[in-house]
Amino acid sequence: MHRTFEDVRKVGNRAVHEHYADSRAALTAVRDCFSLGLWLHRTLTGEREIRAFLAPEPTGDVADGALLKDLDRYRADLVAARTNLQGKTSRLHAEQEARQAAEAQLAAAAAARAELAALVAQVTALETDLSARAQHPPTVAPRRRDALVERARRASKAPLTELETREAIDEMLRAAGWVVADVADLDLVNHSGVAVRELVLASGRADYGLYVDGTLVGVIEAKREGTSLSTVEVQSDRYATGLTAEQRMNAWRTPLPLRYESTGVETWFTNALEDQPRARQVFGFHRPETVASWMVQSQADPGAPTYRAAYRAGGERAVQAVSLRRDRRAGQGESRHHVAA
Repeated sequence: MHRTFEDVRKVGNRAVHEHYADSRAALTAVRDCFSLGLWLHRTLTGEREIRAFLAPEPTGDVADGALLKDLDRYRADLVAARTNLQGKTSRLHAEQEARQAAEAQLAAAAAARAELAALVAQVTALETDLSARAQHPPTVAPRRRDALVERARRASKAPLTELETREAIDEMLRAAGWVVADVADLDLVNHSGVAVRELVLASGRADYGLYVDGTLVGVIEAKREGTSLSTVEVQSDRYATGLTAEQRMNAWRTPLPLRYESTGVETWFTNALEDQPRARQVFGFHRPETVASWMVQSQADPGAPTYRAAYRAGGERAVQAVSLRRDRRAGQGESRHHVAA
């Protein structure tokens, strides 16, 4: 953000003192001012809704090829921001709808130029008010200051579009040791952990289905950044419950116990094996070998299938006993397939 402030200041100084007049530089400056305003808005409100820059339409013929490329790029960014995959039959369908919405928004912006003078007057009044407030700045509590700094850090990065969210989740899964594949390329024999995109279930289409050693263990629901993941938990529960007959035969347990909701930036996880399941925020997806150890543990002690459940039942000694049993089974080379069956 500091660099953006500096860029606007420098091009403004050139325009005032050197009579610098370059259309492309002016467009970039307008774009930078939009970014600064959006950063301040997100810092103060914590909002993470995707807002794309709406480039002004040229008033005449444009001969500058570089300027035309900039305008086309901003239009493409606007289309990407409007692309929503939820409920669409295909990505192409979603992108076509987003392009139509972006064109309508551009047309509306061109028609609203008459309102610019009123907005300038409002900005002038706000500048006067801010100047008066600056004479007596309020005292900010340390906790609120730290929260504002954290918001500013997040606001300096644009929220992910839905397409970028899927790419980020793919990368998170790979970093955790999962093989990410489409249904057509599914290979459950040669890979321990497989995350299958767009897995069709009896209750709908889950964004990802998770397999460990050929066994279906959980689902991931992906949402664009800014979505409240607490409202998505119901959707994940429906997918975990609504399996086809074939999927039920190949599932570790039904309903599927492992459920994630993620925006690529924020991820929540529910383990239905716990005696009191609840969604909690996690740093990323669990590794396939971690899930495999949970499968062994739940088979060894159905009454305390997780460390959390064991601790509630018998404290630290019970957790240690569960860990020792798990290690003993692992040392004996017990087959995961047998344990999960």
